[in-house]
Amino acid sequence: MTDQDDKQDLSSLKMILWLVYLSLFFSLFIYALVILVIPPPEEFVPPEIARGNPPKILIILGFASLALVPILQNLRKRMFFEPLGEECYPGSTEARSAYFTMSLTTWIMCELIGVFGFVVHFLTYEPFMAMPFVVLAAVLMGWYRPQTDVAEE
Repeated sequence: MTDQDDKQDLSSLKMILWLVYLSLFFSLFIYALVILVIPPPEEFVPPEIARGNPPKILIILGFASLALVPILQNLRKRMFFEPLGEECYPGSTEARSAYFTMSLTTWIMCELIGVFGFVVHFLTYEPFMAMPFVVLAAVLMGWYRPQTDVAEE
């Protein structure tokens, strides 16, 4: 493979990474918009949140979201950065492929936290209970944005 082909592959990878990233990132804004705009149906009976009895699913999804934060960090380290340091990738193509896979996995897990918020909204119709999930997902997506300089190395 020539140097020109390598540069073209890299620019193609960068474009695809940013396209996928922005698509997933802006879907979080759609979740937030739906959470803020959709009112509860007339026959909806709210859970007893005001009395201090949140639904168990809310507690489970909250803990799952908080647990995903260190899992993401550890997953990224084990999936890409440790093998990169040990020079386990025979060439730049394999390293870029691993970076692409690691990025997609990370963003999908961040998106999952936003989906948790979406589910919480339709269970409780309380925007203030659902929005923290979407905000956490957006913060993590911002933190794990594509690092094209890492893909170049």
